[in-house]
Formats: sequence, structure tokens, C-alpha cells
Amino acid sequence: VIEPLDLPTRRERLGELAAPLYMNEHDVFTALLGDRSESLRCVVAHHIAERKLANMRPELARLQTLDDPPFVVDAFEQAIARLDA
Repeated sequence: VIEPLDLPTRRERLGELAAPLYMNEHDVFTALLGDRSESLRCVVAHHIAERKLANMRPELARLQTLDDPPFVVDAFEQAIARLDA
């Protein structure tokens, strides 16, 4: 049985296992762009460009690395180009 708990109580009970709190959309997208999942990072980069979230451009540039697989590099470059257009 799962107890319905309010967020503060749930976080208290989970302790360090609780997911981090994000204060805004920018923080959520920044965390997702830095995720280990290459596919997730590509989807988030595309979503940022699609929604024209120009305030995320510095994060795309900062988190883009040439060590990533070509499809990730392409996704980040395309997102940056769409934001610059």
C-alpha cells in the first residue's frame, strides 16, 4: 500500500534518496543536459531549440563536448544553430 504523502514528508522520509528539488525550468534542463544518457541529452537539446529557450544556449555550449558520440554533438550543434537563427 502506498501512503499519500505531501512532498515535504516524502522528502524527509527518503532522506538522501530523494530526488533533488529544482527551482525552475532552467535548472531542470541543465541537469538533464548533463545526464549520462546520450539519448536523453539529445531529446532535451531538441526540446530547448523547439521551444526557443535562448536562455539555455550557454548551457548547451558549456555541456557540449567533442568526446560525445557524433549524434550527440550534432544534436547540440543543431540546437545552438536553431537558437542563433
